[in-house]
Amino acid sequence: MTGIRPVSLAGKLLGRGESDGGSPERSRVFFYRALKEEYCLEGEKAELLYYLAQREREILERGGEKSGISVQEGFSIYIHIPFCPSKCAYCSFLLLALFQGSCSRLFGENVRRIDFAFLRWERSGEKG
Repeated sequence: MTGIRPVSLAGKLLGRGESDGGSPERSRVFFYRALKEEYCLEGEKAELLYYLAQREREILERGGEKSGISVQEGFSIYIHIPFCPSKCAYCSFLLLALFQGSCSRLFGENVRRIDFAFLRWERSGEKG
């Protein structure tokens, strides 16, 4: 499995597994079976993908509760973190060498930018 957003695919698989109204365990079994049969992915990587998809869903649901806007009617933001230990052959993203303090500076600056963007958005009254 390659690409820039495997968690997006995992979220869709979670949704497909839940669409039949089955139990959480049945949905989980569907998720792992689909990963194995459709993407030849299993074991530790499948477990990590399941965990990340669940966490992303929780975060998006909390955001929807706070803002009053569901993910379907709102928007998502992709933030590239350019500090990978190696570059994948298919990746076209900027990759930076790790320098002492570079991660914390980047994260701090991104938090300030996100705070500013949300403050502007709230003041604009464009909430749906």
